[in-house]
Amino acid sequence: LRRSDTGEYQEFNLSPYGAWWSAIFRGYRARSSLAVEQSGVVCEVAREKDEYRTLLRYPRAALEQFGIDWNRDGCHLTAVADGPIYLSSAPDRSVAPDFHRAQCFR
Repeated sequence: LRRSDTGEYQEFNLSPYGAWWSAIFRGYRARSSLAVEQSGVVCEVAREKDEYRTLLRYPRAALEQFGIDWNRDGCHLTAVADGPIYLSSAPDRSVAPDFHRAQCFR
């Protein structure tokens, strides 16, 4: 999730095994020292024969405290799978996937 006014963004990584990780970045790959809210976070996983589903419930108030405006700011969804396979909600025309580029956030 990217703040349009500052360029800061919060990255979430979800695992098909229930683990999750998040960090806040000041700008392109520049990690911030701000702490990520962890209270009230729930990560759920459903695994079936050929499918993994991971759901992260993250308190909206924590995102709003970080300054996310749901009417203004952008989101970029990506997935990396074995193979490797890279999926992105934004067109990625680079040779190597780079999920931190500002133009990927919609």
